[in-house]
Amino acid sequence: MNEFPPIFIVSLKEAEARRAGMSAQMEKLGLLFKFFDAFDGRQTNVLAQDRYNGARRLAFWGRHLDGGEWGCLMSHMNIYRHMLENNLPHAIILEDDALLDPNFKTVIENMLKIKTGCELIRFFGSPKVAGKKQRRIAELSAGIWLSRLPSIHGGSHAYYITQDGARKMLHHFETKGASYPIDFYLGHNWETGISALSVNPVAKQDLSYISAIGDEREDPKQDVKGLHCLTFPLTRGWYKISTLLRKQWIYRAAYMKDKKLSHDAA
Repeated sequence: MNEFPPIFIVSLKEAEARRAGMSAQMEKLGLLFKFFDAFDGRQTNVLAQDRYNGARRLAFWGRHLDGGEWGCLMSHMNIYRHMLENNLPHAIILEDDALLDPNFKTVIENMLKIKTGCELIRFFGSPKVAGKKQRRIAELSAGIWLSRLPSIHGGSHAYYITQDGARKMLHHFETKGASYPIDFYLGHNWETGISALSVNPVAKQDLSYISAIGDEREDPKQDVKGLHCLTFPLTRGWYKISTLLRKQWIYRAAYMKDKKLSHDAA
């Protein structure tokens, strides 16, 4: 799939300043794009949603998803449905606070030349992620690498996904229900079954904007009550341990595959 993928920018209808900023950035980069109206979940009763797995959410996190997190999740799910309904082989999904490297177009073109076999490639740009341990596979532009990260990093602001990847994300959502924000699902490959890599540093978030989903996800308050207060430390501990083991297993198990990919891309 060497054809440049369509770019969808998730944005609330009324976010005029953000849309103007993204339009100017896309024009400067010479990229075609479409705005995809975000699902506004800020007034949504998340606990009443059929696909919300509240029991699992409380067991692992002790706090329910809030409306902003649900809206962000649904916005991305709606793009996946759009991809399947319109038979789009792949797409780049951006949120309207993404800041892209000036060489973004070249990076994507070079990335598409490599037969990664991946269904998801996440784009990062923060110094924190760039400084993390990672297995570098191919340099796509000066200082910008296709790599495998052993850790889960937040952020759904920029990524590439194939139709098969979109199908797997939707299947997991519709059969298992949602208990995490969208950026966690992008990192929990052992749950979704998606094969994934990353490119960094190539896209970061513009932190000058006030978060469109709110700051509730950083709130330490808990929604667990009664006997769940006693069991939560155990279920939370299991989540942390199992997540650590699984992400390390994926990282280590892919060593030979990544080595071959690096050789082929050279």
